Amino acid sequence: MRIAILCLLTIGSSFLPAQTRHWTPLVRSIRVESVPTSPKGLPNVEFKAVMAAWKQNGVKLDVEAPLDTAAVDKAGEVLRDLYAERGQSVRVEHSISGIPPRSAEVAFRVIQLSNCK
Repeated sequence: MRIAILCLLTIGSSFLPAQTRHWTPLVRSIRVESVPTSPKGLPNVEFKAVMAAWKQNGVKLDVEAPLDTAAVDKAGEVLRDLYAERGQSVRVEHSISGIPPRSAEVAFRVIQLSNCK
């Protein structure tokens, strides 16, 4: 009897659809680092202004929110445009680092481009 029940449970479980869980990590921190390449340096842009620009442009990237890689890409573009408004040519790189168990840190590097002529 035990063997029959065990066989039924084994066979029955093979018909159940495989359930894979997809965990979207939460953003635990966001960093923006300036990398000047000239003695003059980069203008100081407060993080508060960066967050306001993201919000104004519809970028949904915030601490304690689910990570959206498309939003991270868009945030980099908005960050580049923010520096362009201040007369600076920059390249923006980003990285996403996992924080166990299911969190992430998003870091942006704003690298000043030289104006060689």
